Amino acid sequence: MNGRKLVEYSMSDTTLLGKNEWKMTEPMKGLWFLTPASDSSFLGISRVDKHRILEFDKEGNKIGGYGNWEKIKDRPDLNDHQLSRLNGGFFKGNAGEGLFIRVGLFRDRLEIFDNRDKSFIIIDGPDLALPAFELIGNDLYLGTNPSFRYRDAVVTKSYIFALYGGVSLSEINKTSVIAEQIWVFDHKGKPLWNLKLDRSLINFVINEDTNEIYGLTTDEDPGIAVYTIPKEML
Repeated sequence: MNGRKLVEYSMSDTTLLGKNEWKMTEPMKGLWFLTPASDSSFLGISRVDKHRILEFDKEGNKIGGYGNWEKIKDRPDLNDHQLSRLNGGFFKGNAGEGLFIRVGLFRDRLEIFDNRDKSFIIIDGPDLALPAFELIGNDLYLGTNPSFRYRDAVVTKSYIFALYGGVSLSEINKTSVIAEQIWVFDHKGKPLWNLKLDRSLINFVINEDTNEIYGLTTDEDPGIAVYTIPKEML
């Protein structure tokens, strides 16, 4: 726990040393992900808490929790830890826009959190089925060949871009294909476009000044693929 920290780097500092760092505290020990939310706070998602998202001050003290887990109709026995695991995925956001996204790695779900009014918009589908799982003790086990859904997300001034795979672990091992499409939503979660890619990506970022997408590829010679955002979206 003492070794976990966030480090801020300067893009113009040639020494490559961290500009600032924040060591994670005991109240943060159960977090999956943590990201800066403002000049004075962090947001994170927990393994065990009853809330979807937790808020901490810069000293690492918990100052809030938002969005209780909803019970699943056919499995009301699942506890908070198991629900967090079932809905697990990456956590990204845009502090300037006040919007943060939890993407579903194991199910077709996006959770949009508006940090300004602490509200949620949840987008399910197109596949509404839950992934196959079993309980082993207190842990939720997703099997040896899960299907991985959303892999990454970016929030811009106008849109939410979400990288989608829908590919099983065995297929990934055979083909190295992780995700070949990006769904684009507005800030209210309305689906607008589906961008089909000519190669597989695992992560991506967006340069809003040049209207370009930069993605890390997963082919035999991994590198950076650059795409121009379609003019219809500008």
